[in-house]
Amino acid sequence: GWTRPFRKPGSGFLRMAVYRNIFPPAAYTGSMRVGKNPDEKNNFHYPRGTAAVRLAAVLSSSVLLGVFILSVIFAGGGKGVSVGGGKSAPGGNAPVSLLLSGDDQARRQTEIERQKEDTAVKKIALTYDDGPDPVYTEELLAVLEAENVRATFFLLGQEIAGQEETVKKMYAAGHILGNHTYSHVDLLGLSEWEALEQLRKTNEVIAACTGEYPQYFRPPFGRCSESINKQISMLMIMWTLDTRDWECQDTGVIVENIVQNVKENDIILMHDGYETTVEATRQVIPILKERGYTFVTVEELMCP
Repeated sequence: GWTRPFRKPGSGFLRMAVYRNIFPPAAYTGSMRVGKNPDEKNNFHYPRGTAAVRLAAVLSSSVLLGVFILSVIFAGGGKGVSVGGGKSAPGGNAPVSLLLSGDDQARRQTEIERQKEDTAVKKIALTYDDGPDPVYTEELLAVLEAENVRATFFLLGQEIAGQEETVKKMYAAGHILGNHTYSHVDLLGLSEWEALEQLRKTNEVIAACTGEYPQYFRPPFGRCSESINKQISMLMIMWTLDTRDWECQDTGVIVENIVQNVKENDIILMHDGYETTVEATRQVIPILKERGYTFVTVEELMCP
C-alpha cells in the first residue's frame, strides 16, 4: 500500500542522483505517508552509496545540465539564436553582441541611441502676440490651416472688438487663445488692482467669443510681479526664441533667425500684425518639418 515518489536504487538510480543534486534533500523532508502502514517512517530517505557513486552522480547531473544548455543554444538549427535581444549573425549561431569587442559594442550602442534620437518627435510651438489683426490674422490662419499646424495666440482685449468672428475661427481651428492684457501695458507700471483688471477684462471678452476662459497669459514685455502671478489662475507663458519680427519686418531675417537658432521644445515669439511675419511663417514651416520638427500648441508642449 505504499507509493514512493522515486524508485529505489536500481535502474532509476541515475535519475535519483540528478534530482538529489538539483534539489537538496531538505526540499523533500516532510510527511510522505500515502498508504496504510503505520510503522513506516514519515520522512523520505534518499539511497546512500559510496563516495565514488555519489561523485559519479554529481558528474552525471552536471553533464546532463550542460547538454540541456547546449541544446537551447543550438536550437536555432543554424539560423542563429538571439540572446538577450541581440541580433544573430547571418548564417551562424552566435549573436552579433557576442562577436563584437567591448569597444565595438559601445560604438554600436551609441549608434542605436543616436537612431532613437533621430526618430523621436521634436516639438516646437509657434506663438503670436498682439492680435487679432483686422488684415493679417486671417491670412496667417489660412497659412496654418494649409500646413495643418496649430499655434498659440495671445490676444489683446481691446483688439477683439469687431474681430469676434476671427477669434471664433481661431478657437474652432484648435488654436490656443491666451491673455495678453487689455491694452498692452507694462503690468509693473500699474497698481495690482489695475493690472488684475487688465487681465480680467480680456478674459471676459475672450470667453464671450469662445465660451471658455483662457488658461494661459503672457505679460507684455515679459514683465509681471510674483504677487500678481499668484492671484490669477492662468499659467504664465514666456518664450525661448524671440524673432523680433516687429523690429526688422523683414521676411528673410525672420526666417534665418528661426532656422539658425531653433531647437527642440522652443517657444517661438512672433506677432500676427505684419505681412512679413505671415510670409515668414509660410516659408519656415516646411523647412522645419523637413528637419523633423512637429508644431504644437504651448499646451501640448507643456503637457505632453
